[in-house]
Amino acid sequence: MPDKLDVPRLESFPKPLRPVVERVVSRILKTLVEGAQANVEWWWPYPALSGDIGMRFLHPDDHRELFHADPQEPAGGYWMSRWMGYGSYARYELHETFHGRKVPAHAYDYRMEFSVKGHRFRWDEPDSPIVPI
Repeated sequence: MPDKLDVPRLESFPKPLRPVVERVVSRILKTLVEGAQANVEWWWPYPALSGDIGMRFLHPDDHRELFHADPQEPAGGYWMSRWMGYGSYARYELHETFHGRKVPAHAYDYRMEFSVKGHRFRWDEPDSPIVPI
């Protein structure tokens, strides 16, 4: 198995074939994902516990907040996630660079502070322990 797959971009196919290629590749990926997930036990939170979860993603040098998730958000903060698309990150990186601020090379270089049912924790590095605050 190669470390890297050279997958052609959709634009490299002739225009009339693109919808067919997109459908076929989507079906193949869907089948692979469903196969990988077969017989996997899924864990879902138990809402009756009322376990509020909050999170802040901070720059490691000056602790500026990149984004956050509050427990008061729609889902009650119990089961949520945050994603940043490539375009958003590119804008953030350009903004920070323009203002002369260093941008960490990896997501794990940032600091995460989170709370679970009012208990606060911090996670600084991928191999560091989670520390109560």
